[in-house]
Amino acid sequence: MITVYPQNPELEAQVKGYLLQLLPPERVPAAGGIMDQLVTLLSYGLTQHQIAAIDMVLTWFARFSSPAGLDTIAAGKRLSRFTGENSDALVSRVNGAFPFWELAGTKPGMLLMLHQMGYAGPDAVHPCRIIEHYEDEPDAWAEFSVILYPDRTRFTTSAWDDGLTWNDGTNWDAEMTANEQQRIRALINQVKPAHAKLRDVFYMLSGDIWDDGLTWDDGEPWDGSFIQF
Repeated sequence: MITVYPQNPELEAQVKGYLLQLLPPERVPAAGGIMDQLVTLLSYGLTQHQIAAIDMVLTWFARFSSPAGLDTIAAGKRLSRFTGENSDALVSRVNGAFPFWELAGTKPGMLLMLHQMGYAGPDAVHPCRIIEHYEDEPDAWAEFSVILYPDRTRFTTSAWDDGLTWNDGTNWDAEMTANEQQRIRALINQVKPAHAKLRDVFYMLSGDIWDDGLTWDDGEPWDGSFIQF
């Protein structure tokens, strides 16, 4: 997937001005002419390369940065760490920030965000799904629910030495924490369409649930084990 970065008119204008300065005065194209438009297009391409190069450097820094440094890099991409969020999970979101914001407010954007958070992506046997309730309940036209399947559990579940309270009622390396439940709802609300309303989240521990859009008798047990919140 090729990332198309947001346009930066100020930087593009600076690059164009620099390119025009390289030309002899008699070669400077007339404003609005075809050659001027070609220089503008070249400026856009060069600006994209510059932004991509900076993004690559920040991606590298994010992987090896201290927690405080990572938070600073995240802030530069309009992201912030949620309470108890694993640094690896934040790195995943930082590295996917451009496509995240590009798709914000859409169903594909929500699914992309869930995968960045550590849940099953589109290529998984059981990918995360969004159930739009208007299909069965016309009056609930704005409501939706989310079905989550685990993928990178180190992002999403309790682990040894993760800073959480011992004996807080959470099963280690099995259940998501209360902080993770809050993170899921907060991020979904951040990226969902403005008119949409989140009803329920189902975190599947095993099997499937009724009315989840899967094929009948596909071999998976119905009424699976899940956490609903």
